[in-house]
Amino acid sequence: MGDLLIMAIVCGLFWFMINEQGDQKRQQLTMGKSLNQVTIMGNLTRTPELRVTPQDMSVVNFSLALNRSYKGTNDEWQEDTTFVDVVAWSKLAEQISGRVDKGNRVLVQGRLQSRSWEQDGVKKSKLEVLATDVTFLDKEEVQE
Repeated sequence: MGDLLIMAIVCGLFWFMINEQGDQKRQQLTMGKSLNQVTIMGNLTRTPELRVTPQDMSVVNFSLALNRSYKGTNDEWQEDTTFVDVVAWSKLAEQISGRVDKGNRVLVQGRLQSRSWEQDGVKKSKLEVLATDVTFLDKEEVQE
């Protein structure tokens, strides 16, 4: 019985040491850092149009409708749609332009960014996805 008790204590201490080290490593990895990654899939609410800024940068803005089905409290299926604004720059913007149309399904990877501006003396802000990659999911794409 004594050996079993000693073994249980040793195992408990070993487990505690492993967890303690794991917690310390987790704290070191997460202290002062953030994670800003977004992956969304939805349907385009309008056809993206390529614009060129005064600084000669290509940009395209579009919005995705993200549809969700769920059972409500009355056990009936409910539909919910979230609209998310997306912006893409440079070569990615040029690749998107002319390749997809309103209603097409796309997968967007990127990060969240906030923008703020003043309009008619009123401060406004917006949270949007800055796309780093866009995958066209429909078989037929708009032909240029």
